[in-house]
Amino acid sequence: MKRLYIRYRHDKTIFDLPPRWKLLTWAAFEDSLDERDVVALTRHALETPISSDPLRYRISPSDTVAVLIEDLTRSSPKKHILKGLLEELREARLPKENIAIIVALSVDPVQFVVR
Repeated sequence: MKRLYIRYRHDKTIFDLPPRWKLLTWAAFEDSLDERDVVALTRHALETPISSDPLRYRISPSDTVAVLIEDLTRSSPKKHILKGLLEELREARLPKENIAIIVALSVDPVQFVVR
């Protein structure tokens, strides 16, 4: 059996994959970055996009912005990425009433198949 884990909040839950199951895909994440690093990386990406103007110059205060984030089943620093994005939108003078945050629930593809 292959030992795998899933992350939930700050814990890892170890489990064994049954021998007959064929693992098709697996995302391995290193230990999380410091919050300041994630926010800074997000801000840098929004300030220096490839072949485009920075986000703050592409939106105006009258725009409406929808932000799509994955649900809690994904191990990602979504809270810190969102913080960096919202800081950038605030600096672009976009009113918070013009921002919608949408949480995508259960959009996972099938990860393994029993044969």
